[in-house]
Amino acid sequence: IESADAVVNLSGASLGRLPWLPGYKTEILRSRLQTAGTLAGAISSATSPPRVFLSASAVGFYGDRPGEVLTEASTQGNDFLSNVVEQWESAAQVTTEATRVVSLRTGLVLGAGGSVAPIVALSKIGLGSRFGNGRANWPWIGLYDEAAAICYLLTSALSGPVNLVGPVPATSDEVTRYVAKKVGRPYLIRMRRWVILATLQEAGSALL
Repeated sequence: IESADAVVNLSGASLGRLPWLPGYKTEILRSRLQTAGTLAGAISSATSPPRVFLSASAVGFYGDRPGEVLTEASTQGNDFLSNVVEQWESAAQVTTEATRVVSLRTGLVLGAGGSVAPIVALSKIGLGSRFGNGRANWPWIGLYDEAAAICYLLTSALSGPVNLVGPVPATSDEVTRYVAKKVGRPYLIRMRRWVILATLQEAGSALL
């Protein structure tokens, strides 16, 4: 840490591993708090700390808020993922004023791998689905723009939470239909809300 100009933490167990069984929910939280807390502690005790600490976070902080415009000033939600993100951001706080801290509240990253991977996998075998009524808002960002935003935040004056999402909102139907089109497969199935909640439970509600 002493030799670093900046620290970027993107670590955390994947939210795309479904369903969230009790043991894995513990791992989702532990993996985030342990890494962010260890880095924040090292920065706080450094003789010459880095100028900036960028730490991963998520728009899951806000919870399920249909029809509401959400900004960095909006309050926390009240579900499992909201509580994880609140603790995650708290763990990343440092005690030195020499280091600027930014929480990267990222939406669904559209690129290879990550949380969109299960949707791509289903689409490739012709099981691309509309989730529920398809009208849920999915804050998204392209992989290139996610990387560019992180690079920008290394030298900007911004601190605290920053929402990393695309400028135009998209519904879940628009995203999943786009994925099916990109892999050249049909988009014919609708996965009912009750099926999602029965099979994926809390993860189905928080993610889909």
